[in-house]
Amino acid sequence: REIFSSILYTDDALRNFLKAYSQRDDFDNTIFFITGDHFFMELGYSSISAIERYHVPMIIYSPLLKNPSHFNSVSSHQDITPTVIAMLQKKYHFEDHPYVHWLGKGIDTSTAFRNIQTMQFVTNDLELVDFLKDGYFLSKNRLYKIKQGLQTVPVKDDKKLKELREDLRVTTAVHQYATKNDRVILHELFRTIRFDTIPVFSFDSPGLTFDEKPNLFINLIRPIQFDSSYWKMTYDLAFQYLIKEASDTAKFPRLILSIEDTASKSLLYHKILFPEHISTEIKPDTWYPFRATGMLNVGSIDTLQEKLLKIYFFNDRLCHLRYDSLIVRLNGIN
Repeated sequence: REIFSSILYTDDALRNFLKAYSQRDDFDNTIFFITGDHFFMELGYSSISAIERYHVPMIIYSPLLKNPSHFNSVSSHQDITPTVIAMLQKKYHFEDHPYVHWLGKGIDTSTAFRNIQTMQFVTNDLELVDFLKDGYFLSKNRLYKIKQGLQTVPVKDDKKLKELREDLRVTTAVHQYATKNDRVILHELFRTIRFDTIPVFSFDSPGLTFDEKPNLFINLIRPIQFDSSYWKMTYDLAFQYLIKEASDTAKFPRLILSIEDTASKSLLYHKILFPEHISTEIKPDTWYPFRATGMLNVGSIDTLQEKLLKIYFFNDRLCHLRYDSLIVRLNGIN
């Protein structure tokens, strides 16, 4: 009963939203994408295929559309953005950048069932074990052919199975790179794009250290006060470090880059992975190099003017650590 009540509630919510929006001046010039983000799990999995559990509805509605149509081909949420961009380019001569952040190719408008997409799926357990390519679906190391209605048929094809396993491995590596390094474009590639890049701060220290007695907070640089606002900001941070006694890397201090207002309220809190390679082989009284690069989305902050940027160790485990030869480079991007 609760399940069907939820369905009826959703229908009413959409009806009321569109009715209210229809009173706006821009209604006749608006395109609505109506979709879901996950399968209705409460309905159960017993009667559906392994891939159908990822199936969600998508409706494109607009007063601009003159005739209804039904696409039976496979598409995904990641195809929506390139579809809209392509329409803007064709109709309004919108200038797109050659390098983009999305993985989709565009919605397939075929009325016949087919799949020309390649996509990876994440299970409810956050496992990356399901992969779709052309007419094949790899699920938990089993290979299937997909048919009309997203029905799956087990197949034995060692060559195709090996191909999809390798595609899944490569796609997973890209996924992990993007999520763990907070980069959806390769760092080397991003640096080839022409942006208005402005040096914000540059600092070299031939021998900056702090006392051997551990402190709770250790500032690597003095707080920097911004005099301009930026869209993005890149950082390049390097130094060498040693520890005075053997310690699990889990007890190392946390390396933090933060932006705060004059009342010390945090507006951005960014944790930099330190040490760069988690290892139990870090030996006492041995210098190790460290370098971290990354990009911060500072455009969400109303204004950076008079805000303070801080880079510091939060040493709550009171680890005996020293650092030396500090280099800091910050660049603002507009």
